[in-house]
Amino acid sequence: MRDALAQPAEILRTDATTLIDETTRRTLSVHIPAASQQPIRDIFDNLLPELSAHFGVPLTAYEEPQFLRYGPGSFFTAHRDRPRSGHLDTSDRKASFVIFLNNDFEGGELTFYELLDDPGFAGAGFPCDAIPGLAIAFRSEIIHEVTPVTRGERFTIVTWFS
Repeated sequence: MRDALAQPAEILRTDATTLIDETTRRTLSVHIPAASQQPIRDIFDNLLPELSAHFGVPLTAYEEPQFLRYGPGSFFTAHRDRPRSGHLDTSDRKASFVIFLNNDFEGGELTFYELLDDPGFAGAGFPCDAIPGLAIAFRSEIIHEVTPVTRGERFTIVTWFS
């Protein structure tokens, strides 16, 4: 992923079009040949029943995996992968999925918000340690962000199950 062709990652807008907005998301989407993606797709296919059981909802598909490279200064501001309302393509998303590929970087923390229903924790963020090989699934309506990378490069694979 370090040497592959990459382009700025897009954001899906409320009208289902995409745009590049580096004030909201500054990261690179890396092009990985289809043959190299197949082992990842096999993992996602095998996870569908387990994730369905875990989240208690039927999951039958996943979106095209994104292979992401965050360099120094890269980030993704706090957001939901599935809006609470609207007619977006993203409204079918039920579970978001991230695989961490490395941890030889600083910053770039995947941080979750509104996990506790207690006013004393309003605005409190809970970061997830980037352990190479760690896969994390979470409900797509949970607010999360990737804090700015301050040193090195952060590599992840992401998808969304519906």
